[in-house]
Amino acid sequence: MSKKYKCAFITGATSGIGEELAKLLANMGVELLLTGRNEEKLKSMGHPYFACDLADKTQREALFSWALSHQPDLWINNAGFGLYGPFDQLSEQEIESMVQVNMTALTEGTHKALGYFLEKERRGTILNVSSMSAHFAFPLGALYSATKSYVRQLTISLDAEYRQRGVSLLVSLPGVVKTDFQSRAARGKAVSYPPLAMDSRFAAKEIWRQIERSKREHRFDWRYRFLQRVQALLPQSVADSIITRALKKRI
Repeated sequence: MSKKYKCAFITGATSGIGEELAKLLANMGVELLLTGRNEEKLKSMGHPYFACDLADKTQREALFSWALSHQPDLWINNAGFGLYGPFDQLSEQEIESMVQVNMTALTEGTHKALGYFLEKERRGTILNVSSMSAHFAFPLGALYSATKSYVRQLTISLDAEYRQRGVSLLVSLPGVVKTDFQSRAARGKAVSYPPLAMDSRFAAKEIWRQIERSKREHRFDWRYRFLQRVQALLPQSVADSIITRALKKRI
């Protein structure tokens, strides 16, 4: 039973990390407010929900109003997607959708939740899901990596600005997670996961540990933290080549 949180809002709740976070928090007795694009899946999860395409500004404005009317004290911006391949081959629509979901919707949600906590003088936590790719040059996944770098920088800066006013802003940076994210990023192609891939239940538990400790930034797991140190010692051309070869296997 969570003594600290009574109500949590989660985006991207119908699969992967979001779904596992929903299960984890429900088992702790936290009331859930869920959103995603798959209304049938949301309905089957048995919690209050609002089906929404975060790429649509009108839909997400209605979503955020609905969520805040239920007075959450934990706000989790988990939704996001990527696409593998050369940047010049992305369509304008694909670029726009990724920017809208990964950056604009997250920024608006963070702004709305932060404003609510401050106005009501309530202590609250906002957790944004980034990626370890934010710490690497990420050829063949440049736009996704850039959006996740934005998420990290926005969150750590806002936490430094607002924590003394009672609002914690946390950012999670998982490595490769075994979810349908990878298949979607490869445009439906079956992908094989690298040895360092983690399952979504593990990722959800790591995020919850971060929330409990109110840790500003969490990179997980230890193997990725180790690789980040190793990568910093390599010539840039070598590091670029390693990541490029790994991502070419997913295109």
